[in-house]
Amino acid sequence: MADPGLFSRTGFRLMAWWMTFTRKGPALEERLRQSGVREGQTVLDYACGPGYHTIPAARLVGPAGRVYALDIQPAAARMVTKRAKTAGVDNVSVIVSDRDTGIPTGSVDLVLLYDAIAAIADKRGVLAELDRVLKPGGVLSVWVEHRDPALTVPLITDNSRFVLGERKGDILDFIRPGDPGPT
Repeated sequence: MADPGLFSRTGFRLMAWWMTFTRKGPALEERLRQSGVREGQTVLDYACGPGYHTIPAARLVGPAGRVYALDIQPAAARMVTKRAKTAGVDNVSVIVSDRDTGIPTGSVDLVLLYDAIAAIADKRGVLAELDRVLKPGGVLSVWVEHRDPALTVPLITDNSRFVLGERKGDILDFIRPGDPGPT
């Protein structure tokens, strides 16, 4: 991910404040459903920020599912932990890291990489890690709100780990070559 010094704690708090107004309501939950989040899944919200997708995803996967929320910022981890407690969801595990997840190989159904790809410094390393944790048939769902999809697709597919599976507006779903598609 980006160098944490480039995105200060103050910068994180300003982003979290802005997201309070832009990341809520039925549209957010619908985006997650559109991405394939469903009951019983294991989801990784990579570069989760303040957790605006994490908590709704935790509700959607339900008690039989798990959501991992990873961010480089310790302030994000604290905020997600607090939001999960306030929301009464106990199926969220928070990870502070710049790349490695510590999640077992082949254990994640769906990775959410939402509005974050441009901020990741070691894109190849992160994509290798996301490939490692995805189950066969797992999906890397990329939301490209602030980035041209025409730039994002080659960035993610250039290493032959992923191919574009489906485009749903500004959500791009990537699968591994040869995988059967979403499970």
